[in-house]
Amino acid sequence: MSDSKTHDSPVTRLWSFIRAILDLVLDLSFKRLVTPKLIRVVYALSLVGAVIYTWRWIDGFLGFVTAPLAFLAYAIVARVIVELILVIFRIAEKIAPLDENAPQEEDVLSKLKK
Repeated sequence: MSDSKTHDSPVTRLWSFIRAILDLVLDLSFKRLVTPKLIRVVYALSLVGAVIYTWRWIDGFLGFVTAPLAFLAYAIVARVIVELILVIFRIAEKIAPLDENAPQEEDVLSKLKK
């Protein structure tokens, strides 16, 4: 077995990804931000929560009418909140180069794409 096949195996890539995530989460200096990288997961979980919530909402004919409306309202609110969080982080990214004392961010996940 050659070394290149060992380094490209799915298990090795998965382990590298898990190590990179743990590196981000366990960074006690907070030099690298996790939220922008995991925001898609948060949004997906909120949509799953909306589905569960509206599924429990259905009770009789009125529930069949109001449950989709409740799901739509919940999904819109979740999307707006996620977008606001992303906007705040993008503003922080644009402002950071203006501060000479700000630490330079090194992206662990971008190293995995190589």
